[in-house]
Amino acid sequence: MTSRFIVVVLLILSPLLVFAKKKKVRYPVVISVTDAQLVSEQVEVKARQGRLEEVQRKIKVGQSLRDKALIRVGENGQIRLDLAPKTSLIIFGNSIVEIPVIAWEDGSIDKIILQKGRLRYDCETFCQREIKSDLYDETPPAGDYIFTYEPQIPKMEALVIDGELRFRGYENEHSVILKDNQKASFTGVLEGGEIAYDILLRGRKVAKGQLSKVETLPALEQKKFEKLFSEKKMIQKKAVVTRLPSQICEKPLAEL
Repeated sequence: MTSRFIVVVLLILSPLLVFAKKKKVRYPVVISVTDAQLVSEQVEVKARQGRLEEVQRKIKVGQSLRDKALIRVGENGQIRLDLAPKTSLIIFGNSIVEIPVIAWEDGSIDKIILQKGRLRYDCETFCQREIKSDLYDETPPAGDYIFTYEPQIPKMEALVIDGELRFRGYENEHSVILKDNQKASFTGVLEGGEIAYDILLRGRKVAKGQLSKVETLPALEQKKFEKLFSEKKMIQKKAVVTRLPSQICEKPLAEL
């Protein structure tokens, strides 16, 4: 009777133990790319490990980024990261994006630096991430935005897909409010091949340049953007979970 009772109890408790051991997603995580070959050949992550060494490795679908990362996307590349359950970051071709700090405890990110190229930032809740470039430094509220930075001009542009955004040049007094399907840009000044700033009291830097007027995208261009940035066009791959020797349960993998 005793042995039978133990078996019955284990059968009842096993599903509960499996779900209790189910592994949570570790953010930020690589979700999808346009082409698997493209990822291994043209998209790379640089992460500093230790004090003196910089290790370069290929980025993979399902990979969780840790500590910090410098993401380089090739000319025809495209990659999506989920930063949180309702927040995504898409980095487009010929772009460099730096994530200087990824919290060890929960993978949270408070700053995203666009060194060059284009990214799409879509956030629904807890949107406290700073988007920064040489010409821009703001924390966008909840919404869906596309930022483009061309350092060789230099020029920073913001396009609002959904939401509302206050846009200005770095630390400038003048700003504009962008709403759905509206964009604006700030064109900086190069002096001696470097981006020029006015230095104010206490060393505060203000980018020199010109803020454009607000432009509403015509209907045809709106459709073009919808087609270009549609996530349905991306080949999405499920994260591959490696089975550990101690995981005797399947669907989901878990330890008893």
